[in-house]
Formats: sequence, structure tokens, C-alpha cells
Amino acid sequence: MFVLDRVSIFAKGFKNKSIKELFLDGWPQRRWSLILRIAFLCAIAVFAVIYWMHPDYYTNHYSDGTPWFAIRKAGGTMFILALVAVISVVPNVLNEKWNRIFTIVCCFAVPLATFFALEYLFHTHAFDLALFKILLNMAIIYLLCFIGTIATGAIRTGLFVGTGIVCTFGYIAYFANIFRGSPLIFSDLSNFGTGAEMLGDFTYDLDFRGYIFAVAIFSICVVTSKLRIGKRFGRKARVALVAVFCVGWLGLINLLVLSDHYAWRHGVAGIKVSTFDPMIKGYNRNGSLLSLIRSAKISIVDKPKGYSADSVQKLTAGIAEKVDKAYPGSERAKKPNVITIMNESFTDVANIGEHIETNEPMLPFYDSLTEDTIKGWAYSSGLGGGTANSEFEFFTGNSLAFVPVNASPYQLYIKSPQPSLVSTLKDQGYQGNVAVHPFDRNGYSRPRAYEMLGFDKYLDETDFKDPRMVRKYISDESDYGKLISLYEKYKKKSDAPVFLWTITMQNHGNYRNDYKNFTPTITPLGELTSSEIGEHNEIGKVMSLMHESDRATGELVEYFRNTGDPTIIVFFGDHQATLPVPFYERVLGAPMGKLSSEDLMKRYRVPFFIWANFDIEEKTIERVSMNYLSSLTLQAGGIEMTAYNKYLLGLFEEVPCITAFGHYDRNGAFYNTEDKIQRDPHANPNKNQAEASTPQDKLLHEYFMLEYNNLFDPKHRVADFFYLDNRH
Repeated sequence: MFVLDRVSIFAKGFKNKSIKELFLDGWPQRRWSLILRIAFLCAIAVFAVIYWMHPDYYTNHYSDGTPWFAIRKAGGTMFILALVAVISVVPNVLNEKWNRIFTIVCCFAVPLATFFALEYLFHTHAFDLALFKILLNMAIIYLLCFIGTIATGAIRTGLFVGTGIVCTFGYIAYFANIFRGSPLIFSDLSNFGTGAEMLGDFTYDLDFRGYIFAVAIFSICVVTSKLRIGKRFGRKARVALVAVFCVGWLGLINLLVLSDHYAWRHGVAGIKVSTFDPMIKGYNRNGSLLSLIRSAKISIVDKPKGYSADSVQKLTAGIAEKVDKAYPGSERAKKPNVITIMNESFTDVANIGEHIETNEPMLPFYDSLTEDTIKGWAYSSGLGGGTANSEFEFFTGNSLAFVPVNASPYQLYIKSPQPSLVSTLKDQGYQGNVAVHPFDRNGYSRPRAYEMLGFDKYLDETDFKDPRMVRKYISDESDYGKLISLYEKYKKKSDAPVFLWTITMQNHGNYRNDYKNFTPTITPLGELTSSEIGEHNEIGKVMSLMHESDRATGELVEYFRNTGDPTIIVFFGDHQATLPVPFYERVLGAPMGKLSSEDLMKRYRVPFFIWANFDIEEKTIERVSMNYLSSLTLQAGGIEMTAYNKYLLGLFEEVPCITAFGHYDRNGAFYNTEDKIQRDPHANPNKNQAEASTPQDKLLHEYFMLEYNNLFDPKHRVADFFYLDNRH
């Protein structure tokens, strides 16, 4: 055999100190010698370049912090690269029998190796997974390999396709986890277009695992390329493969998505995906592909138990009578202007957990704001992303607790006119009704969503002339300047109150790059390590951006303070900025995997305030969710409310904070009910329910009934409950 001949030549050459015979003259053609040497040199070059760019990949530290070269990592990497270099140029000289055996081995080994490489990327201890979870992950990869095999009739192509799909998914989920602190789950697919638009806003550095995953996938593809199967599958064989493919996928979908029996029967070992922390409580417990498919289960919104048009009609009639007595209303003689601001990633970084001292106050204006102000912590259902979901909750009063986490209601559910703060103000004669977003207008399908919410006009980045830029985004200062110019424009036309809405863009991630037009001025103090601050000083940059937003917001408030025209301003962050994990672990006091649910919830709170240039009752609210903010604003401003707004005010007193991950009761107790999509205290706990009921289940189920009628059943919507003018 050829391989044995090469070994013999090598042994003879080594003995005679004539290695040249192997590397130059021992191959069928001299070009193989050149290819072989180039492959070896390229492998060494790749190692050298990676070591030069990221020496920390191959460096460990003694207990005193002294660095030393990690021989195991470096040696292992060099061995893999050298082995791949050799394999890439060694021809397949096996006969038909051994090629058939080689193919069978690859059909089992390639998906298995791909699975272990993928789990390595996500820090999953694959050998600790239950056997049935490993087999289900493997089954998904096998079915992916069938796609290419069916299309081309070639096993080798099928393995390439399966490996390629897994590799693509791996890096999408990997970078999603880096950018927003959460990997990919099924409902993220509804935001795919918006996510693609943001790709240019981030840098794509690989850590050691990301680099090794690339090496592993390349190695798998090199081995696969050596398959030599002369015959392709015929038409009948392809039909059989299609049948196997369809039956396989339908079986998996039924098992993992449509049925809970298998997962729940295994109890703790079952296939459960937590949207609260999908990496640790999903990917690392089940395997990544299995978690992705299983998360489709939580993407299904079922009707609340007992729901019907008649039952909701009776429910709303009873509620309307009660809330009208509880909140009779005290409308002002002159309705105030309503200015609403959702500030991108606005975060009180210094007070997420343990207080972090800074060289100067980070939010001096916000901290000083007390007179005629309601302020505190608002809780979001997103972290590092999902901006449109926060605005959806704010405008509609609906909660993301009853829809899939990371799903986008703007894109999935708002397909017809939707009752909202916009429609409530328009029904009272408000003018303007303009939405402003100084960025691309098409993100999250906003043009259609804003039309359905009732906005009359939508301005984007093209409507700004020579704005001041901070980094590469239009500044909050310029954004607020646009609000002031719009207010003055409409006030010249009519004395009717003005309603304006803006989503700022200045503070959007990423926070790694440096810019000539932005110099961080806020510095965290104390014994923070470089990893906690971030390799690129992310914490200092985020703090400085918040400081700049705080300054601009103070100037906006000062302008309306001096207008003499009654105005109420509501301001809140959409979600926390994406911060380094070591920073969270430092300020929250434990590794992410050991933090309690209450501590994890601190990553979802952002500052808010409702301020007026007239007398309102001052108060500090420790916890409120986004779905209540518009109702609280209407109440504070003495503006007429719908029955739904009044209902939400009553619910706020009992359950002041409801998010996709759980809720707080009036006493501050937290209930982690993230898996409880159908809020029914009497339902079978095996049917997508939380493991334990809570004292608020009846209230939450009632809320879900109303939200389902409002959002998912527009044909039977109780219009006079959700609108002031039931002619909508």
C-alpha cells in the first residue's frame, strides 16, 4: 500500500539521514512535496499569528500573577494544526472496501466530533450531559447532514452541509452571547432582520474557545474531504432519505416542541430551557442544538384557560365598574404636553449591585431630580437588546410575561390597529403624535407598528441636519433638540397639547471601539480588575455615555421648566447596557451560575422618572415594570384614562413588577415564573406551568385574559375597555 511505502521510505530515509527523499522525492509528484511543506509552514504561521494577536490564549498565571507559557494549550494547538496540514495533502489511497469502512466511520464520527466541538464553544461539559440529551443533539446533527445528502446524493456533501449549518449556528449564538449576554433561542428568529442590520456595529474578536472551534470545524472538514465514494444515491434511495428526514424531524418536533411528556417525565433531567439565563440553564444543561429546538416550545402562545369572547366581555364589564370607582379621575383644566423618552441602554452602572465609586458623579441631574417627580427602578424584559419590546410594553400596557421571551410583538403580533397610549392621547385632541428615532427607520418593522399604534408621523436619521455625533451615533443632545423644534412647530399651529416620542441612539453598543469624537470622562474607582472593567474599558465608556445623556436630559427638562406650558416628561432606559460578565459577578457578589433569581433580576432594572413642570405628588418607586409606566404618566398628568389604564393601576398596587422572567408582589417578594406562559392556578402543572403556583396566579391569569383579547383576538376585542373612543 502507498501509506506503508511512505512509512518505509521515511524509516529508511531517517536511518540514512536522507529525509529529503520523503519530503521531495518520495511523493508521486514533486508538487506534493511543495504542498506538504507549505501546509506545515501555514500551520506554524497560523499559530504564530494567533499567539502574536492574543498571547493570553497560550498564557497561564502563577498564584502571584506571574505569566508563564501554557505548553499544553500551545502544544495541543500546534499538534492539531500540524496534523491537519498533513492530512490535507495526504491522498486517499484506500481501496473500495476500506473506503466503505472509512465512510461508515465518518458518518458516525463527524457528527459526534461536531457536537463536542460545538459544546466546547459554549463551555458545556458534554460528558456530564444525560445520555438521552447527547443522543438527541446528535440526532439533530444527523438530520441536518441529511439535507445535503438528499440534495446531491453524496454523503460527503451531506456531512459538509450538516457541519456548515452547525458552524454557522454556533458562531451566531456565540456572538449573540457576547454582544447581549444571551445566546440564540428560537424566538430570536423574529428579530433576524433587525439583528442583521446591526452587524456592522460590533467587533468580532474570538476568544480561545472561538478559535479552537474554528480549528476543530476546519479539521472535521479536512477529514471529510478525504471520503471517496464513487456511487451516488439514485432516485429511489433519495426518496427513502427524504422519508427518513421528514419522519425524523417530525418526530423531534413532536417530542421537543409539541409534547411535554418526555421532558417532564424525566424531572430534573428533563429538557427544560430557561429564558432567564438560556446559556447556563439551557445550553449548558441540555446541549446547544437541543436547547434551540426545545425553546420553540416557549414560542407558542396558547389561549388562557377558559378564554372566550363572552367570558372576556363579562370580565371587562365587572372590572370597568370597579376601576371607575377606584380611579374616578381628576382631569386638569388644561391638558399637559406629553414628552416620552426611551433612552437607549440607559443604565445606572454604579448601582447595579455593590456601589461603585467614580471620579465624579455619573448621573448628577438624575440624582438631583426630586421636586414634582416620580422616579425609581423600571424593570425590562431584555438585557443588552430587545429595544422594541420595552416600547411595546410602555405603549400598550401589555406584558411580555405572556409572550415568548425575545420575540418581537412589533413584528409578530401587531398586524392591525392596536390600542395604545398614542390612541388614548389622540382621542383627547393631542397634536403632533410624532415618533423620532435617529437611526435606520426599518428596525423591528417600526413603520408598520407605529402606524398600527396610531402615530401620525415617524422621523428617522435622515430628518436630522448636521447633528452632533457621539461616536458614530446621533447624540441625545441633537435628538432632544429635534423634540424641542417639533414642540415649537406644533405650538405655533395650535394651542392643543403636544405628544412626542423618541428612542435615542447615542448609547448603543458596542463599547469596545475608540472614537476621536468621544473621550471617556468618568472613571470607576476602587480595586476593580481589568477583566471587571473590560479589556477595552467598557465600564468607563458606558459610564461616560450615561453622564453625557444625563447632561442632555437635564437641559431638556430645564427648557420645559421655563416654557410656562404644562408639560409632563417620562424618561426610562430600554434595557441595561451590555457589560462584562466579570463586572456583574463583582457587583452582584457571586459567579453568574450561583446568583439567585433576585440578584439576576438586578441586571434588568434601569432608572426612570416622570417629571412635570406643575405640582404632582413626589414619590420613589422601588420596582415597576414597563407596562405600567404609561398609565402612571396619565395619572400623574391628570389625563383621562381608559378602563384598561385604570385596571393596570389597580394591578400595579398588587403586582408592581411583571416581566418575562417573573414578578414581584407588593411586599417585594420575587416569584420566578418565567416558564408560566398560561397563567392559570388550576391548570395541570405538566402543561407548560411553573413548578409552584403563586398567590398572584389569579390576578395574572385575569391579566393574561385581557391581554390575549387585546393583542391576539382583535375581532372580539372589547373596544370600550381599551379605547376612550369605541369607534376605533
